[in-house]
Amino acid sequence: MRCYFHLVSYHDAIFDETGIEVTDLETAEAEALKAINELREDDSAANEDWQDWQLNVTDRSGQVLLSIPLDAAPGQESPKRFQHTTLRRTTQIHGLLIGIGAAMDHLNLLLRH
Repeated sequence: MRCYFHLVSYHDAIFDETGIEVTDLETAEAEALKAINELREDDSAANEDWQDWQLNVTDRSGQVLLSIPLDAAPGQESPKRFQHTTLRRTTQIHGLLIGIGAAMDHLNLLLRH
């Protein structure tokens, strides 16, 4: 399966558009932890610079399979695995909020005329 490794915070995101082919989720998790450790080795201030960031591992459809906070102490990472039902519900709520926002914009436009 192909997995993508996205760096995400509340205010920004850096998307992996290439991804890598892995045999299973455990291999993807090992690759994610390896990348985080390399990031820390390359930048001594990485824990401060990456505070509130996480590394999300997704599948081709964009579903988050696991998430690892980057501000955790080295060796303390605790990947969070997400259940598909939770992700589906979150996606539905997100879509609903976008739809409500679009409807509000449309109503405001109609009220102005």
